[in-house]
Amino acid sequence: RRGARNLGAAAPGGGAPMTPARFDEALRDVVSALQACGRPHAIIGGIAVVAHGVARSTIDIDATIEPGGAGAEALIPTLAAHGIEPRIDGAVAFADRHQVLLLRHTRSGVPVDLTFARLPFEDAVLAHVERLELAGVVLPVPRPQDLVVYKLVAHRSRDIDDVAELLVLHRDRIDVEQVRELIAGFCEALEDDARLATWARLVGESEA
Repeated sequence: RRGARNLGAAAPGGGAPMTPARFDEALRDVVSALQACGRPHAIIGGIAVVAHGVARSTIDIDATIEPGGAGAEALIPTLAAHGIEPRIDGAVAFADRHQVLLLRHTRSGVPVDLTFARLPFEDAVLAHVERLELAGVVLPVPRPQDLVVYKLVAHRSRDIDDVAELLVLHRDRIDVEQVRELIAGFCEALEDDARLATWARLVGESEA
């Protein structure tokens, strides 16, 4: 099933009203820009969840890319050539500190967050992307299991709902123990076991 997307409201940050066509244009341009950057990459976040069949809304685009040796600044000209530009002053310096480049698709106003994949887990994600079609665009997206890990690490209420839905749709493709081991590593680094408890609860509910 294809997920619903929240595309009828005002464009993020003001501007012309958002429409499905404008959002789809932004998605096409983001994918084209990432391909032109010539580095391993994936669409993550809500769009990836929708591509895997979860019915939910989203008004932004999240992506991840291998950082390469040149850093964020080297990506700016390629992104700009596809109509994607920084949405804050000092975006490159911010990206160097926080590993995320805050961007906007200029024609639609859609926010785009481009994170830099620096962890071994993220390297594995990029090595095993799947290609799924959404809105006429072929997207490189994480496998359901990898998307579950991303969502558990984020651990907001929307993310937890996404994990529950992904378990319903793709339980046969998700290795429960492998996810638990990966999340345990993140919990140790964060000194917080809440994500492990959430995973155990969601798995139990999916098996009830």
